[in-house]
Amino acid sequence: MWLVLTLLLPLAVSLGYGVEPGCEDWTVVSSSSGGVCCTRCKPGPLRVKRFCTAASDTVCECVDGFQCGDGVCSYCIRQCGKGEEPTRDRDCRRCPEGTFNSQIHQHCVKWSNSCPSPDQQIVAKGTAVSDIVCADPVAQTELPPKTNRTDAGMMLVIGIICACLIIGTATPLCVKMHLKKEQTVKMPLGPVEDPAEQGSHSSLLSDDKPFELVV
Repeated sequence: MWLVLTLLLPLAVSLGYGVEPGCEDWTVVSSSSGGVCCTRCKPGPLRVKRFCTAASDTVCECVDGFQCGDGVCSYCIRQCGKGEEPTRDRDCRRCPEGTFNSQIHQHCVKWSNSCPSPDQQIVAKGTAVSDIVCADPVAQTELPPKTNRTDAGMMLVIGIICACLIIGTATPLCVKMHLKKEQTVKMPLGPVEDPAEQGSHSSLLSDDKPFELVV
């Protein structure tokens, strides 16, 4: 039996077909020259990308969210996203503190310790998906100073307070002056004679009149 298999192996290799004893994990495709053993994509994350033919083997691929674990895609591993990195047990873990990963299924790298330019300074620390953020200090000084706005606001407040004080002080004075003026107009210009004295004076005048002849 083994002698027959040994004699058939060179023939199968010469025809370009891969041969596995028993075809346990393979499927059989019939051809004009006989049965051909083809790779079978294992159920689960694997699926058939290109079916087997008499001249080529089956090509497998992984479903979305997974990627091939080796060159022939015999198994799948979970695809790690940004901020994660793959582990040895075919899983993903979040980037440790002080590291980041901005690509798909790549290992995390450490944050930069300094800015690329000596004139720059760090304005934001790194995250799990990004490195530190640097900025030019000159760009920050170009912003309009806040002191101008503060001074203008203070001047406006002081002006309003002064106006209120002036109005509050002037209003009572104006009212007082107006009342005093009205009182002055109502007072008589000369001395007021007593009505009794006026009557006496009238009688005196009548007594001094000459007697009239009554006819």
